[in-house]
Amino acid sequence: MTTPAHSSSTLKYKVFIPCAGTGSRLGSKTRFLNKALVTVGLKPAISRLIEKISPEIPIVIALGYGGNTLRDVLALGYPNHAFEFVTVDPFEGSGSGLGFTLLAAREHLQTPFVFCACDTLFTGTVPPPDRGWVAYASLPSGRSLNEFRCLTLQNRETTYAIDLTEKGQHRDGSVPYVGMAGIPDYVEFWNELSAGGSQAVEIGESYALERLLKTRNYAAVNIDDWCDTGSLSGLIQANQRFLPEEKATVLEKENEAIWFIGNQVIKFSDDVRFISQRVDRAHTLQGFVPTITGSGRNVYAYEKANGTILSEGISVAEFGEFLNWLESFWKTQILRADEPASFRQACDRFYRDKTFERVKLFHEKFGPFAQGEGNINGRDYATTEAILKRTPWHQLSNGTPVRLHGDLHFENVLRVGGDRKFMLLDWRQNFSGILEYGDLYYDLAKLNHGLIVNHGLIALDRYEVRTEGNSICFEFERLSVLIECEEFLYSYLARTGRLVEKTRIVTALIFLNIAALHHEPYARLLYCLGKTMLSDAIDRQTGTETR
Repeated sequence: MTTPAHSSSTLKYKVFIPCAGTGSRLGSKTRFLNKALVTVGLKPAISRLIEKISPEIPIVIALGYGGNTLRDVLALGYPNHAFEFVTVDPFEGSGSGLGFTLLAAREHLQTPFVFCACDTLFTGTVPPPDRGWVAYASLPSGRSLNEFRCLTLQNRETTYAIDLTEKGQHRDGSVPYVGMAGIPDYVEFWNELSAGGSQAVEIGESYALERLLKTRNYAAVNIDDWCDTGSLSGLIQANQRFLPEEKATVLEKENEAIWFIGNQVIKFSDDVRFISQRVDRAHTLQGFVPTITGSGRNVYAYEKANGTILSEGISVAEFGEFLNWLESFWKTQILRADEPASFRQACDRFYRDKTFERVKLFHEKFGPFAQGEGNINGRDYATTEAILKRTPWHQLSNGTPVRLHGDLHFENVLRVGGDRKFMLLDWRQNFSGILEYGDLYYDLAKLNHGLIVNHGLIALDRYEVRTEGNSICFEFERLSVLIECEEFLYSYLARTGRLVEKTRIVTALIFLNIAALHHEPYARLLYCLGKTMLSDAIDRQTGTETR
C-alpha cells in the first residue's frame, strides 16, 4: 500500500466506520448479523479494520441493522478502544442512505477524520488525514468497473485524484474507489454533503468528495491487496487472504458464530435464551470450562485458554486418558423424590419429540427425496417413519442424570496440561430445559458422533452424496485413529457397564437431528447416515433384521 507522507503523533483525528446497512449483497450471511460481523479468518470482518487503528484514536461507529450485537462484540473484544456509537434511524427504506448515516454522525466528526467502509479490508495501515487522500485499487479478478464508483487519476510529482464518478460512469483509465478517504477539510465536507439534499443522502461520502476533488489536491493512495467483503466473491477472496491465526475448525451456521479476538473468544447466537443459559451453565460447569468474562444479549465472551485441540494428534491411549478424566466430570446428579418422573419426560421430549420435529423440518427444507423409501448404499431400508416407530423410546427416556457438557467432541476439548489436563469448550445451553444436569448417554453419543464424522474432513469436502432415482449413495473419509477410538469407546462402555447399542441409537438420532441444520449435500449425508445407523442399531439390539 502506497501512503502519503505523514506524522500522526500530534494530529488529532477520528475514524468513521458506517455499519448501519443491511448487507443485502451477502444474502443469508447477514440474515442474523450486521455485515461488519461476517467472519473473515475466524474474526469479524470489522476486526481487521479495528486492529489497524491505535486504541487512543476515537472510532465513530454508525449502528443500524444488528447494531446492538455489533456494539456488544466491539465492547467485549476491544475494551481499550475509544468507541463513539451513533444510532441511525431509519437505516433502510425511504430516507435512508449512506449520506443520511454520515449526517447522523456529523456532530461526532467535527475534526479531521478518516472515512472507512466496513467492508473494505486490506493488510496495510490506515493513513491519518494529515492531508486529503482517497484510496483506490486494481480491479478485482472477475469484476467489472461498472460495479464500483471510480477515481480518475492525474500524475504529477505525486498521484492525485481529479474526479470521482458514480457506478457505470467511469472513464478510460479509471480505477475502483475502495470506500476509504482521509478528510482534513471536514467543514467543507459537511457543507457539501448538507447542500446535496436527497442526492447526497442516497450517494454518501463520495458526493462530497467528488466536489472537494475539484478544488483541492487529494492524493491517490493505492491499496494493492483490497478485498470488498460486501460481496460474496470479495468475502471468499478475503477468507483466502486472511487466514485464521487459531487452529480451530468451525462449521458455519447462519444463526451462530465463534470469533477469536485477541485473548477473547466470543460466541454469537440469534437466540437470546441460548446465550443467557450458556452463561448460567458456565457456573454449573465451573472448573471444567473457561470463565465467562462478559456477555450481551446475543453474545458472551471468555478468555482464550492456552492449549491444543484434542483432535490434533489424538491417540487411542490419550483417548483412554480423556475418558477416565470424564468420569470425574460426569458427576451423578442425585434427584429428589419428585424429579425422576420429570427427568423421564424431559428425556422423552429431548429424544423423541425433537427427532420428529427435526425430521419434519428436514423434509420441508430439502424435499421428499429422503422421506425414507428406497435404497441407501446398495441396501433396502424401511421408511424413516417405520424405523422411528421401532425405536425404543421407553429405553431412551430412562436417562442417567449426570453433569452434562452436551456437545462433547474433540474440537470442543483442549489439552491444557498440568493437573487440569483438559478443558471443555462450547457446552450445550440446556438439556430439554434443564440447566444443572442431563442424560449421560447424550454426552457419550455426541463423543461417538465426532469419532464417526470429523468436522475437519467435512470442511475440506472429503465426502460425496449421489442420488439416482430412489437410490442414494454416500461416503465420507475417516481417519484411522478415530475408527480405532470408536472401537475403544465401545469396549470401554462394555467394561464400565454402559449400553453400547443405546449409545449407537442416540448417536444415530443426533445425525438425524442435525441434518436439517446444515447445507446440501452435507445435510443429506447426515440424514442417510442417521437413518441407516438407527435401523442397524435397532436390529442388533432386538436381534432382528427388518428393512
